[in-house]
Amino acid sequence: SRAMDITIDLDGTLEGKKVFLAVDGKEMYSCDAEKNINCTIELAGAAIWDTDTPNLHTLNVKAGNAEKQFSFGIREIKCENGKMLLNGKEFKIFGVNRHDCHPQFGYAVPETIALDDIQAIKAQGFNCIRGSHYPQNRSRRRKRSHEGL
Repeated sequence: SRAMDITIDLDGTLEGKKVFLAVDGKEMYSCDAEKNINCTIELAGAAIWDTDTPNLHTLNVKAGNAEKQFSFGIREIKCENGKMLLNGKEFKIFGVNRHDCHPQFGYAVPETIALDDIQAIKAQGFNCIRGSHYPQNRSRRRKRSHEGL
């Protein structure tokens, strides 16, 4: 079965309130808010992430009036007999560096150009991107996950 272990650290103003966890809009867990919460959520039937089908799920955490949302993919990565396995299948990393910079736009690369770059990288058979030397745009990282890189 698929399960997700979750640890939540709350600030003191939320103690005594209820905490609700939902995955893909379905409430999966609730409890009284404490400083530290540890729980396991069963995700039977949840879609698996891989480079061909980069399925993402959404975790919503609500405590009092505070709410956070996180995207995540379910996958298993391990090494066995000198090979890397992704979800039980041999996986070879074919990667490339990509600088989030453009000769015309500098570091303010329009999203359409970044997506064109990603599609061109994938079309060449690469399955991984190393964002070079500096933090990448967070919203663009999420989109890359959807693109399977």
